[in-house]
Amino acid sequence: MDLLGKLYSIDEVSEMLKVDRRTIERWIKDEKLTAMKLAGTLWRIREKDLNYFILEALEEGRR
Repeated sequence: MDLLGKLYSIDEVSEMLKVDRRTIERWIKDEKLTAMKLAGTLWRIREKDLNYFILEALEEGRR
């Protein structure tokens, strides 16, 4: 059983969304994108949290 699912690094998400890694870091800091810190320094974003973030952004764009 895979409890966390696929995990992405900030750099991977940055590349997927074609935005600067500092933008991803700001979204995490502003709690717009849910992420978890592993080993005190490594940020990881769960695939389901990334999908939710993208869907929310699409909905926001429709308003």
